[in-house]
Amino acid sequence: MISKENKHEHEAEDDLEDFGNMSISLQPVPTYPIKGSKLEGKALFINNITFSGNNERYGAENDSSRLIDTFQSIGFKCDLFTDLVADDIRKIVTNFSKQDFLNTDVSLIVIMSHGYTVFDPVTERDNTLKSIPIREGSVQMYGTNNEGVFTDELIGIFTEGASKLQGKPKIFLFQCCR
Repeated sequence: MISKENKHEHEAEDDLEDFGNMSISLQPVPTYPIKGSKLEGKALFINNITFSGNNERYGAENDSSRLIDTFQSIGFKCDLFTDLVADDIRKIVTNFSKQDFLNTDVSLIVIMSHGYTVFDPVTERDNTLKSIPIREGSVQMYGTNNEGVFTDELIGIFTEGASKLQGKPKIFLFQCCR
């Protein structure tokens, strides 16, 4: 008989044995082409630090500064915007999506702000975004006016209207407490 104390030890041994019997198959991972010998990237950084009626994100300016230094060192041209209201976030992201990406290998969009996770899409629906499908677990990034912008909406801008980025990687990083 297995004692209560040894039960977890035996379960772990069983799991390890199952893991050892697994078959692993390596598949090649598709890659995107890079033009030339050096990566050419464009990056958009939005960092909301000071809010009306919400806590300031102390130290957040260090986050964008370090990220920009890092991405510039590997070939990205970086634009930084700080303290934007929700509508301006939408406008800046839309304008970025329409830039000339002919000689660009990859785009990066980084938004750092306060945020919120939707737990009940029916009761928490933002009536101004009826065209955006909201599902449980959807995340809103807050503008400095405390209005939310859904991350799905921002990604959708690139899905629907960024034909110059077709076939090129688009990386989204959303950093928010939620």
